[in-house]
Order: sequence, then structure tokens, then C-alpha cells
Amino acid sequence: MFLDHKVAGAPKSGLQAFVVVASRQQLPPYAEWRKGRGGVAWRALPARRGVWEADEKGSYSVGAGLTVDRNEQREAPGRPPLKALCRALLGGEADAVEAVAFGVLAKEGKR
Repeated sequence: MFLDHKVAGAPKSGLQAFVVVASRQQLPPYAEWRKGRGGVAWRALPARRGVWEADEKGSYSVGAGLTVDRNEQREAPGRPPLKALCRALLGGEADAVEAVAFGVLAKEGKR
């Protein structure tokens, strides 16, 4: 899914996430690797304030100065479902998964 103002019907704003999957072993080509992952639940989400970082243990808000509090004991309301995404991508050949997400707003004057 892309936030693309040039494509009819594409969302004009939303949550943009970048996910990195790391492995001690060489990963297979992406198309082959993705087939083995099954259904990864990700959908278009509205833009949210702030920056979020995540791993398979939780989603964390990124504070001023790019600090992340990974000691939070519970999921706070309003967090994007990044933990579930990371968990879905972990396993098999993948040893670690990290994500970062932030809101992307429509261009000024465009809706």
C-alpha cells in the first residue's frame, strides 16, 4: 500500500511504516520469503501524531531527542498495531524485526 497523491483512489494521508527484517543466514528472494510468511495483517491506517518504534514485544512512542522507552509494561491506547506486524514477520529465517512508523499528512490544500 502506498500513500500516493497521483494515483486515483490512493490514500492521501496515513501511517507510513518501514520494517527491517534481519537474519544470521541469507534470506531467500523477497517473493519467495513472502510466500512463506502467510497472511500479514496490515491495512491502511489514519495518520497519527508522533513517531513509533516497534519490535515483537511492543510498540513504543519515540520521545523528544529520539528516545524510546522500551520499559513500558503495557500497550497504551492509540498505539498502531506494529507489534502484531513484527510478530507476523518474525520466525523462520528471520531472527529480528524492527519497525518505525510516522504519520504522513496530505499536502496543504489537498484532501
